[in-house]
Amino acid sequence: MTFEIEAIEALKGNLLSIALRPDHRVFEGCTESEIAQIMKMQGVSRLPLLYKQFLLLMGRKGGRLQNVLDLFYPTLLELKKLASDSLEFDGNPFQLPSDAFVFATHLTHLYYYFSTADGDDPPVYGFEEFDKTPRLIDGRLSEFFDGLYHDLKS
Repeated sequence: MTFEIEAIEALKGNLLSIALRPDHRVFEGCTESEIAQIMKMQGVSRLPLLYKQFLLLMGRKGGRLQNVLDLFYPTLLELKKLASDSLEFDGNPFQLPSDAFVFATHLTHLYYYFSTADGDDPPVYGFEEFDKTPRLIDGRLSEFFDGLYHDLKS
């Protein structure tokens, strides 16, 4: 098993361990077709392997993770547009890079993204509506997911 698959399996196992009902049915992955649709809508030609594994294992439903962030299909189809529209509406000079993939939002005012050119476990950046520049959230996507687990656990 590769590191990326192990990292996502660990996340899934961690979420199951704290779920109200530890039942595998609370997880539902995306199909390859849905992933292709997400990529097309976000205008990217590749996804980091770690993130693709996340989508395949729990891209539609992710247990209690759904209570923390909106990062599931079909919302993913519109996240990059929502983030770009928010920046434009606020007159923000920052623009998302063309290779950015917006993978999560919190209450539609905090957006998380990574660059699809930054490897299979890329850094995670975030910005809020009125931020003039993005900020580094985590050095690796796997760290971001690990942080979500620890937030849910506490």
